[in-house]
Amino acid sequence: MKRSLCMVAIMACTVVLSVGCGKENTASSITDNNNVESNITADTETPEAETAEQVSIADEMAAVEAKSVEYEKRLSEAQTQAELNDIASEWYHLWDDELNSLWERATAEASDKHRDEMISGQKAWVERKEAAVDAAGDMVAGGSMEPMQRALTAKDYTRARAYLLACYVAEFEGDGYEIPADVQESISEVDMSLDKVFEKFQGQWIFDADRGACVGVEPSDTCDYGVPGSNWTVWVTGGDVFSDKDVVSFTDSTITFCVRDTYYKLRFSMANSVLLDYGSTPDADEGTIGY
Repeated sequence: MKRSLCMVAIMACTVVLSVGCGKENTASSITDNNNVESNITADTETPEAETAEQVSIADEMAAVEAKSVEYEKRLSEAQTQAELNDIASEWYHLWDDELNSLWERATAEASDKHRDEMISGQKAWVERKEAAVDAAGDMVAGGSMEPMQRALTAKDYTRARAYLLACYVAEFEGDGYEIPADVQESISEVDMSLDKVFEKFQGQWIFDADRGACVGVEPSDTCDYGVPGSNWTVWVTGGDVFSDKDVVSFTDSTITFCVRDTYYKLRFSMANSVLLDYGSTPDADEGTIGY
């Protein structure tokens, strides 16, 4: 059995708030800042001594990243789950605050056309983030780890988005910023493409050793059951065969399919094995194939 993947364990929203409420609203709420006005009039000069030193985007992001590393260290040293939950929440808010700051600057300086595109992209991103946060919470639903898992996922998504917005701001300001290679590598594992998520699930995952029953996830062109015209095929011993053509939604750690009137949700268990939920609604909560 091929087990070449890791469960995405880093997940998120905050202990004291869930995605879409409280402080999260400032990050999730997308507003069109067409009426941003300058605080400096044409005939007003700012004394040189009072002009704030311009901080480059590179220095700004490096400073936030340094604080982020401190939170990572604190998380590794925490002694109780309550501490872990609180630190994860604070860590998320560090990046949420930076995201909000970058968003205001990026939309204020963008052209009307570019601003509309950014708002559309931001709305789509919020939906993906919230779906990922919910998936993270579902893995430990009702457990004491849930607030931490949700917060860490929100943090990862928000951090990755903040770097993208930092590039926008730098472009508008002529700053010439490039995301550091080590940061780029770490954020590439967040907000993945569907193809990349399928790669994480790739393999034949036994769920009944006595009869060798599997859930198989394979590239269609190398799969005995490959669905014509698809890139990825999922098959169940003695059950349905479906593909990426049947996907209705996905996150970094889940893929939901609709086959006729049945929904399937492919996900990982805490033990790093693959589970396949099924049901008559997108929640696919009527049963599970797997361990």
